[in-house]
Amino acid sequence: MDPFQDQGFIVAYRTLPEKPSTTIRVFDRAEYYTVHGQDALFVAKEVFKTVAVIKYLGTGEKKLESITISKLNFESLAKELLLIRQYRVEIYKNKSGAKSNEWFIAYKASPGNLTQFEEILFGNTDISQSVGVLALKTGIENGEKVIGIGFADVMMRKLLVAEFVDNDQFSNLEALIIQMGAKECVVGASEIQSGKLKQVLERSNVLITERKKGDFCSKDVVQDLNRLLKCSKGQHGNSSTFSEMEKKLAMEAVSAVINYLELLSNEDYFGQFTLGSFDFQQFLKLDSAAVRALNLFPNTSDGNKSQCIFGIMNRCRTVQGERLLAQWIKQPLVDVNRIKERQNIVNFFVNNTEPRQMVAEDHLRGIPDFQRLSRKFQQRKASLQDCYKVYQALDKLPQLMETLEQRSKENCALVMEIFVNPGKEILMDFSKFQEMVEETMDFHQVESHEFVIKPGFDEELQALAERISGLEDKIKAQLSKVSRDLGVEANKVLKLENSTQLGYYFRVTRKEEKALRNNKNYTTLDTKNNGVRFHNSALKQLNEDYLKAKMDYHEQQKNIVAEIISIAAGYCEAMIMLNELIAQLDVLVSFAVLAVSAPIPFVCPSLLSMGSGKIRLTDARHPCLELQEDISFIPNDVRFDKGGIFLCDHVIFHSSVAIAK
Repeated sequence: MDPFQDQGFIVAYRTLPEKPSTTIRVFDRAEYYTVHGQDALFVAKEVFKTVAVIKYLGTGEKKLESITISKLNFESLAKELLLIRQYRVEIYKNKSGAKSNEWFIAYKASPGNLTQFEEILFGNTDISQSVGVLALKTGIENGEKVIGIGFADVMMRKLLVAEFVDNDQFSNLEALIIQMGAKECVVGASEIQSGKLKQVLERSNVLITERKKGDFCSKDVVQDLNRLLKCSKGQHGNSSTFSEMEKKLAMEAVSAVINYLELLSNEDYFGQFTLGSFDFQQFLKLDSAAVRALNLFPNTSDGNKSQCIFGIMNRCRTVQGERLLAQWIKQPLVDVNRIKERQNIVNFFVNNTEPRQMVAEDHLRGIPDFQRLSRKFQQRKASLQDCYKVYQALDKLPQLMETLEQRSKENCALVMEIFVNPGKEILMDFSKFQEMVEETMDFHQVESHEFVIKPGFDEELQALAERISGLEDKIKAQLSKVSRDLGVEANKVLKLENSTQLGYYFRVTRKEEKALRNNKNYTTLDTKNNGVRFHNSALKQLNEDYLKAKMDYHEQQKNIVAEIISIAAGYCEAMIMLNELIAQLDVLVSFAVLAVSAPIPFVCPSLLSMGSGKIRLTDARHPCLELQEDISFIPNDVRFDKGGIFLCDHVIFHSSVAIAK
């Protein structure tokens, strides 16, 4: 910007409303981004680790700190701010072009709501963690403190509610935050004045978002939910009949989270959400201190992410498996029967080496994130390549089911019941999808990483395909002509290559580059380590015609592709079901792989029902100890007996207080 533009921007920047220090404003300059003022100082010191990146706009006392960020660096910055530091990010755009200073918020994201930043954060990678926003409302009933919770996970399209009695230390709330995995908490401005509540939220590493009292009003929540919730075919859902509606405080919190996430402003969300109650009593209660003391998850400041329970246990092959593993660690079961069910499946894979290795090393590798793909299909943002990813995964799954069935039919009925039988049913639901892909996609072009409709599917496509084929024949004929002209051997020294950006071009080794020097018949495109790329006038013209024909082909197939994506969107629910099945299988196989590969093999504990009052551990140790190099340790034998004694390394303590039930 010139000095005049600098001054105009500085004036516009200083008139922006105040914001919390946990919100970073980023300005989109089309080709790059900028941050300014205190945000620039923060980004320089905390992210770039140097103030050398800071420049100044304006002069004198009115000068403004500024940092320019490339689009590539912005992706890293956004991930750092949103996923690690739990900050908010706002993207400002200019209404009237570069010379204007009318800035408005075009996009925004927070740790619990990454929807508008999905392509930036996860454009090239899958989402390995769940994301959710929690809203809370407190009240008093019969002289006791009651808390209502509304939780929304936009990516999973689910709403959860909970209402419970809590103490002045908010112990139950802290346990629930950990179990839900919330990244952000929406709370009334008056309620956050409670010092204890604020301490619990900050200790849980949750971003606090204050909202006005009017957002916590359940007056319109029924009609809002009627729009958002999905219902069975042929039914018109009426959320007023749901049992969750009886939880008055929770529904006020749900209203707040719907308003905060602006769910009703996006029609893509209508009829997509599910509503359920969250019963945190079915899980072991963990507070923030226990999570840190047990070293359950990696510390954000620690570069070594394997030195924690999650890092040790994560032998998963899929991103959905990683997400479920993190959820299970936050939600330890207390139901003995459900725990034994998991143990039996893990035991099956521990005792059956071949299926364990085949599932972990072969069948689960390359399985895509069906949750993310289903969302792309719902939003009509999917491509033919996404259709092929689903098709390719479906093509592998019958072999997975066969591997499980061969060994589990007699040895483990649970594997048949939980994985094989449901898996076969889901695959049957996808049979028409697979037929559609086979009938419409040109698999021959897929080998060249091009995803197009078969030429025979449309007359215009057929004519364009024949033109493209004719041009390719003429282009290939140029190779022998140029080989003779330059006196170099074709397909060895001289090669004809093709790329998405350039189309066709010739390449010779750098050693033979002298054959091109001072030869006016050839134009050098660039020189790289692997050789010199060039073309002649004939190839240039043929290549231009070839690229134009390819573009016309893609334009012609757009309507057909849109129809295919629309049909594929009808399989989103089946994709979610398949995603859950794959995730559960991945985690349980991961446990088996961990158990047999640990330095000191893990054992399957015998479980007693709750209330038995006995806990006995032999050679107990934290698994992180085994990974410490050059460190020796002595495992402990531990015994708790209700109303009796606590034994550890021959030291005796009274344990009547230590054992709760």
